[in-house]
Amino acid sequence: MVSNLTTKSGPVAGGTQVYLQGTNLTYGSITFGGVPAAHVSCGPSFCSATSPAGAAAWFERVHTGLVETNRSYPFLAYGSDWLAFAHLVIGAAFWGPLKDPVRNIWVIRWAVLACGAVIPLALICGPLRGIPLAWRFIDMSFGVFGVVPLLIVLRALRPLERSFQERLAAN
Repeated sequence: MVSNLTTKSGPVAGGTQVYLQGTNLTYGSITFGGVPAAHVSCGPSFCSATSPAGAAAWFERVHTGLVETNRSYPFLAYGSDWLAFAHLVIGAAFWGPLKDPVRNIWVIRWAVLACGAVIPLALICGPLRGIPLAWRFIDMSFGVFGVVPLLIVLRALRPLERSFQERLAAN
């Protein structure tokens, strides 16, 4: 989550060095109105990049949004804390299938549903929040690519599940 944007404006031609501060930025990508920045370098709490042409308006919009939101609604940043917590809880849920895959197959099925739910969420909420179309496709890709390993696991679990059910029926 970005908490500070040090560059507030720049020429329409681009080429402005931009510095972002925040949390969980290590694997970040930076775009301005859907246009990728050049020379992106990110660490856990800091990113730098060079703005593309036409990015000045986007700089101003992001900066104004951050300043106004943090000033008027600082509690919204608390949401990113809960988002991080939710990711940890989701990760912990997969301990069950790791230890007993057949009895905990519901976790894998639940994750498949969650991957599917990403697509309508991005299509419905993205436009409501003014999220650029390119970002919505990136969000949807998490659901599309995330479901692939889950479907592979479900397929691999079918014979194990049948064997388990046969043993239960025999007893």
